[in-house]
Parts: sequence; structure tokens; C-alpha cells
Amino acid sequence: MAETVQLNAGWTTIGWPATAPAMTNEQVLERLDADGFQPVAISRYWGGRNIVHPYKSTAEIWQMEAGKGYFVQTGTMGTWTLPGSP
Repeated sequence: MAETVQLNAGWTTIGWPATAPAMTNEQVLERLDADGFQPVAISRYWGGRNIVHPYKSTAEIWQMEAGKGYFVQTGTMGTWTLPGSP
């Protein structure tokens, strides 16, 4: 069964699935863009601070980690099928 998340226009919390392929935060935003969600940014809480990566930025690139939570900011809402879902 495919893992999906309901995205809001604005910020949405997502959990990164164990079945997802190795991806950077920028690649996740690229996937959201390809799927029509108008991505703005992705963030995570790390080392006592919130780290935000704006879409198409070279700052703060990280690997997505299975089981970790992230915030994605999108311009449109809808149901997104997470990468790696069967």
C-alpha cells in the first residue's frame, strides 16, 4: 500500500519512510515540484535549531533519514505519494 500524506498550502509535517530511496532535501523539493505542489522550503530540527532549506538553494543540503520528521512548505494542497511507496 502506498504511503501518502495530505499536504496543506503552507507548512506540513511529514515522516520520512524507511522504504524511500536515498534522497537529499533538494531532491524531495524537486519531486514535489514535479508532482505540482509548488514547493517553497523544507526544514528539520537538528542540533537544537530549526534548519530551513529554501527550494533551489545550495545552502543546508542534507540526506533525508528514514523515521525522521520534516516540515515541507508548499504553495498548493493535495495528497502526495511519498517516494519509495509500493
